[in-house]
Amino acid sequence: MANMYFPQIAASVAVAATVVLGISGSTAIASKAVSSTAAPMAGSSNLISLLTAQKHSNSPTNTVSDKLARQLQATLDKTRLAAGIPGKGGVAGATLAIASRDEGQWFGSSGVADLATGTPVAPQDQFRIGSATKTFTATVVLQLVDEGKLKLDDTLDKWLPSIAKNIPNSNKITIRQLLNGTSGIYDYLADDSAIWQDILQNPYRDWKPEELVSYIYGRQPTIGKWVYPNTGFILLGMIVEKATNSSLASQIENRIIKPLGLKNTFFTARTDSVPGGIVHAYWDIYPQDGIDEDLTFVNMSVAWAAGTMVSNTQDLIRFGDKLFRGKLLKPRTLKEMLTFIDLGSGFGYGLGIWSNDTPWGKAWRISGSGIGTAAALWYLPNRGLTVVSLSNQEVGQYFTSIRNATLELVLGKP
Repeated sequence: MANMYFPQIAASVAVAATVVLGISGSTAIASKAVSSTAAPMAGSSNLISLLTAQKHSNSPTNTVSDKLARQLQATLDKTRLAAGIPGKGGVAGATLAIASRDEGQWFGSSGVADLATGTPVAPQDQFRIGSATKTFTATVVLQLVDEGKLKLDDTLDKWLPSIAKNIPNSNKITIRQLLNGTSGIYDYLADDSAIWQDILQNPYRDWKPEELVSYIYGRQPTIGKWVYPNTGFILLGMIVEKATNSSLASQIENRIIKPLGLKNTFFTARTDSVPGGIVHAYWDIYPQDGIDEDLTFVNMSVAWAAGTMVSNTQDLIRFGDKLFRGKLLKPRTLKEMLTFIDLGSGFGYGLGIWSNDTPWGKAWRISGSGIGTAAALWYLPNRGLTVVSLSNQEVGQYFTSIRNATLELVLGKP
C-alpha cells in the first residue's frame, strides 16, 4: 500500500472527478436521437474459434504472423512511450491484444507493472477495468429481462421503494433509462459531489451501495437528459440484488465469469487481495509536482456496480466475443443493448456500452477508467476484429493512438 497522506489532496478533487470511472469522449454532450444498430452477424464463427482450443494458461498463445507480431510489439512500445514519461504523466505499463478472424490473435505487453520494483508487465497481467464493469452489470440486468424477472420499462420505485422516495420522479424513471444514461439522475461522482471529501478522508473505506446513492438526494433529475450513468448503475446493482435475492458479485460470477471460464476476472473492491495480484495503478494527485502516486490501495467499493472489477486482455476478448455473438443474451435483448443514444461527435451510448466511429467503421466499445488505470475494448462488427488495451495510467490520447495504430497495422490505411 502507498505510504501517503491522502486527505491532503483535496485541492485536486475537481480534477479527479472528471477522470474517475471512464467519463470519456462525450461527458457533457446532450443527446439527439435514438438510433439502432443492425443485429450482430448470426452464425458467424468470428473470433471464438481462435480461443476455444486455448486452455487458460499464464502465457497466451499468439497465432499472427511473425512479421505482424513484431510490428504490433513495436507499435505498442512506441505509442506507450510517446504518451509521456512513465511515472510523470505517461503510461508506465500497458497490455494490448487483438483477435482477428483474418489475422489470428496476439497478446503483448510493454513497460512495468510496478515503478518501485521495475517488474515488467506480462501479457496476461490483471488490471482494474473501471467502467468496463458497467457492461458486466448491464449483461446481468438484461439476462434477468430475458428470464422475465425484470422489464426494461419497470420503474425505479417498483424495485427500490425505500431509495426511490428520496429521488423525485422515481415513478417515471425506468430500468432502460438507468442503463442508457437518460434517467437524468445526478452523477454521485460528479466533480461537485460531496463524496470526494469523504473518499479523500478515508480511501480504505468499504462503501455500501445505499451510502453511494445518498449523495444524490436533494438533486432533481432531468429525465431524458443524458448524464453519465454512474448512479444509474449503482441503482441497477441494487435492483439485481433485490430481484435475485443474492449479491451482484455472485450473479456476475455465476452468470458470466464461471460459464465463460474467465480465470483472471474478479468482482472485487480490495484489489490487494486479488489472486495473482494486479498491475499497480498510478495517478498524479498533486498536479503541481508532476509525479504519479501509487493508488493501488484505494478501495474500489466506491464504484461497485459501476466500476469495481479486475480483468485482463484474454478474458475481455472472450467476454466481448461471447456477448456480441449473442451467447449471453437473446437476440431481441442484445439488439436493445446495441441501440444507442446519439451523443454527437461520432459517439453513442447504449445499455451499458458505447459506440464510436473510427476511420475503419463503427465500433462497439466496452471501456472505462478508474483511479490510475484505464481499459478499452473495441469490436468492429463489420471487420470481425477486436482490440483490447489496458494501461496503469489514464492518459486520454494514448487510447485513440494505440487503437488507430493497431487497426492500421491489421486492416491497412482507411
